[in-house]
Parts: sequence; C-alpha cells; structure tokens
Amino acid sequence: MFLKSLIPLLLISQVSMASDYSIFEVRKSLPMENNEVSYKDYYINAGNESGLKKGMYLNVFRSSTMLDPAKNIAQGSLKIPIAKLQIIQVDKNIAVGRIFTQTSNDERPSVEFEGVMIGDKLDMESASMEAPIVRSKRKTASVEEDYTPQAFAVPAKAVATPPTEVKAAPPAKNASVPEMVKVAVPPPQSSNPETKKNENI
Repeated sequence: MFLKSLIPLLLISQVSMASDYSIFEVRKSLPMENNEVSYKDYYINAGNESGLKKGMYLNVFRSSTMLDPAKNIAQGSLKIPIAKLQIIQVDKNIAVGRIFTQTSNDERPSVEFEGVMIGDKLDMESASMEAPIVRSKRKTASVEEDYTPQAFAVPAKAVATPPTEVKAAPPAKNASVPEMVKVAVPPPQSSNPETKKNENI
C-alpha cells in the first residue's frame, strides 16, 4: 500500500524537476575586430545527468501567468515558445546552448522581451539530435500577392536599347519644295543710358 502511494509522488517529482530546467545565465562574446562575429551563450542548469548531449536541439519557452482583472483571479499560465537552442557544450550538471531559430511574432503571443532571457524554461520533451527543418516565413497577404515573377519581370519596352539614327525621307520628284524666306531682325537695343547718348551723337 505504501509503495503504491509512493510511485505517483515519484512521477510528480520527476515531472516537476524536468520543468525546472531553465536558463540561469546569458553571456555575450566581445569581438576584437570589425569582421569578428559576436555570439550569445545561454547557460542551462541541466547536463549529462538530465539527458542532454552536445549537438542536441530543444525548445525554450516562457511561462506567463495571466490574471483576469474583472474576476481578480489567475486565469491560467501560458507556455509561450521563444526559440530553439542547439547545445554546444555539456557537463555533468550544466550545458551551454546557442539560438538555432527564433520564434517569429506571427507564431506566438506578444511578449515584453522577444529574445531568450534568464528564467526561460526548457522543453525537455522536444530534445532531439535531428536538426529541425527551417521554413521561410510567410509575409503578409498583400506582400505575398506582389511577390510573383511577373511583378518583378522587366517589361520589354523598359529595356534600354541603343539609339538609332533617323533619316528623313527624300522629297518626291514632283513635290514642290518651299523656298527659304529671309526676315529682317533689328539689332538689340542697349538699356545702358551712356550707350544711348553715344548713339545719338
């Protein structure tokens, strides 16, 4: 009888321990040169003993308690996906991960801080050695409609062509060609008063 009551308690304690694995520290490398890449490392309070292995992928989520102000009660807790980490280093009780993919805004509820932060929890059930398939994110409907090969194709008229020489057609044999008419144009008059005096003299 005692053993039967002990087994559910052990199972509950294991589940609660598994949900307690979280990020406890974040460190960022300091690049010394302009072309050097900066990395963010996320330290996890779980290691080999918890089943983590180097190269493993697992989800990170944030537990957010939602309060109902009208009834003044806690409505429940949301499990919000934040990112997927890849484990790069594992020790006995500690592991280090880096972000493999970030959950986009259209795939989760809005959060105050979008990146992985201290206190975010690990979903140990999602741990896998297989690299997840990264799918390209869909844009809004209006952008998707415009993103077609026809929308970006250059019209035939818009293609720049080298200029061609246009030659006038020779006049017909019997056609009369109008003669040039000369028109007398008076010289421009100066607005300077001194030049006007000199002209009058």
